[in-house]
Amino acid sequence: MVRAKGHVARSVGEKDVHRRVAHVLVPKDAPEKRDEALQRLNEGEAFVDVAMAFSICPSKHNGGDLGWIWKGIMPPSLETVAFEAPLDAVVEADSEYGHHLIKVIDEREAGLLSQMSVQELYDVLHSEKKDDYLYIDCREEGEFRTAAIPGFKLYPLSQLTDWAKNVNEEMDHDKPVVVLCHHGVRSMKVSQAFVSMGFKDVKNVTGGIDAYSMVDPSVPRY
Repeated sequence: MVRAKGHVARSVGEKDVHRRVAHVLVPKDAPEKRDEALQRLNEGEAFVDVAMAFSICPSKHNGGDLGWIWKGIMPPSLETVAFEAPLDAVVEADSEYGHHLIKVIDEREAGLLSQMSVQELYDVLHSEKKDDYLYIDCREEGEFRTAAIPGFKLYPLSQLTDWAKNVNEEMDHDKPVVVLCHHGVRSMKVSQAFVSMGFKDVKNVTGGIDAYSMVDPSVPRY
């Protein structure tokens, strides 16, 4: 059953979550399209088929799937509805782009993004727990050749859209992820990307490899 403009309040103190949503976007000046889409959904037609038939958004080719979202990346009018709607419900919202029929497909707890000092990193790398982590270096290949910390694998920020496609298959989500760059700025962006991809514990190395070289002289400073 379609729930039009429905709202369900979230409890105080509820953990931050990501939601996977799909939508059907129709022009605001075409209420007949909205009505027909709602009717077909109410009659039991699959959301993906309705999206492909009615949506004017390029996501129609994926059945309207927008992927995983988190608070702060959508227009407020859409975010409020998307995060208050029950799972599997279809709700409505307006934005500058048109009228949206939004379906919440799934929900997961958001991962934790924290800072790791270079001393903490040094201690982990020289402990029995070193194999319990995934180590990501998001600098460029030339920088990596100049100075690198053993155990870190190169995943350049500049190629994020390419390697992110295979991350879920290649990496263990149960392991904490440690992300490093030169000074800690690029690694913060990559850390946020790992959280958005569903990794539960992501650590950004404060000060990057530049600061790390001060606690481990075997790593060249550049």
